[in-house]
Amino acid sequence: MMQQAGIESKAGIHELVGALIEMVESGVCSGEAAHTMERSLFQQVLKLGHVLLGLYFELQGDGDLGATLPTADGREVHRLEDLRTRCYLSVFGEHELTRYVYGSREGQRIEYIPLDDRLQLPEAKYSYLVQDWSQSLAVEMSYSQVRQVLNNMLNLDIGVSSLERMTNDFAGDAEIYWAHSPSVKGTFIVATADGKGVPIRKGSSSAPIVDHDPGKKPPADRKKMALLGAVYDSEPNIRTPEQVVESLFEEPLRKNEVAAANDPAFTQRPQPLAKAIRACLTHTDYKGNEINARTTIFDWLPEQVEQRDPLSEKPVVVIMDGQISLWNDAEKMFGERLRVKVLDLLHVTSKLWGAVHICYQKERELEVMKFFTWQILLGKIEEVIIWFSHAAETVSVHSPL
Repeated sequence: MMQQAGIESKAGIHELVGALIEMVESGVCSGEAAHTMERSLFQQVLKLGHVLLGLYFELQGDGDLGATLPTADGREVHRLEDLRTRCYLSVFGEHELTRYVYGSREGQRIEYIPLDDRLQLPEAKYSYLVQDWSQSLAVEMSYSQVRQVLNNMLNLDIGVSSLERMTNDFAGDAEIYWAHSPSVKGTFIVATADGKGVPIRKGSSSAPIVDHDPGKKPPADRKKMALLGAVYDSEPNIRTPEQVVESLFEEPLRKNEVAAANDPAFTQRPQPLAKAIRACLTHTDYKGNEINARTTIFDWLPEQVEQRDPLSEKPVVVIMDGQISLWNDAEKMFGERLRVKVLDLLHVTSKLWGAVHICYQKERELEVMKFFTWQILLGKIEEVIIWFSHAAETVSVHSPL
C-alpha cells in the first residue's frame, strides 16, 4: 500500500511540475508582469514542496518494528494497538504523520516512537527550520512582526504565544551552550563588557493629546541598563598610530585599498576567533529571585576565559570604556591573572567630537579630529587636555554671552 501511495504521489508531482511550465508559457503569451509571475511561481513552488515532503513522509512507513522492542535497561515495550497521529508544520505547510508507538500498555506513558526517533523530529509540531527562521527574525523584530512576515512569505500563521514559547525553549539550552569549550584557539584572549540602555515600553496613563506635547519630559525610568559581555580569541596585529588613524578616517570602500597602496606590509586585520557574546538585563526570574546583570556577566566572563585557557598561559586583553565600576569589577574578576588593559578608543573619540564641535569651525572639524586622535594614540594625553583648555578659554573670550 505504501508503494502504491508513493506512485500516486509521484504522478501528482509530475502534474504540478507540468502545471508550472504551463503557467510560465501562459504568462509569456499574456504579457504577465515579471513580479506577478514571480509571486505566482513562489506560491506554486510552496505547494510542490508540500507534496514532495509528503512523499518523503509516505516512504518512511509507519514505524512498525514488531510487537515488542527491548529497552536499554533490559525491559520490553509493546507496540500499542492504535496508530497515533501528530502534526508537523514545515516551511511548506502542515503535515499529519500517522505512526506506531511503544509503551508498557495502553493508557500508560509512551516510551518510544520509532518514526519520530529515526526522522529526528522536534517535540513541538514546528519543524527545526521553522524554528530557526522564526528565531532569526525574532532577534530583530517583535513577535507580532515575525508572525506577519512568516504569514506574508510562507502562508504560515504562527501565534505570538507560540513564538514566545520557542524562545523560552531555546533559552533552556543556553547554559549547555556556555559550558561548551570552543575548539578554535588564538595567541591571546580578549574580554570586554559595556552597558547598554534598553527602552522600557509601558502603557500611557495620560490622555492622548498630552502624549503629543513636545515639551513633555520622558518618564525617569524609561530605560534600564543591560550589560553586554564578549570573549574571543585573537592573533596579534601590530599597527602604528598612523595606520590606526588612516583606518578610522578613510572611507570604508577605500580603506583597505589605500592602506595596501601606502604600506607594502599591509595585511587584513585578524578576525575574532570563536567569539561569544552574552547580554543580561537585571530582572526577576520566575521564582522571584533578582538576577543582577553585572553579576551575571562578570561571573560569565572569567568562566569563558578559563575554558579557553585553563592553564593561564595566555594573556587576557581587557577592553572597556571609562566607566570606573566596570574596571573595578574586572579587577575582582581576573585577580592576579596576566592581562593588558585597553581603554576603547572609540569611546574616547566620542568625547573628543563633543569638544571639537565647541572649539572649532565646522569646516575644520574632521581635520582637527584626525590630528587629536593621532596625538592620543601617541600617548600625548596631557598635551591634548592643555590644547583644549586653551581653546576653551579662547572660545569663552570671544563668545557674545
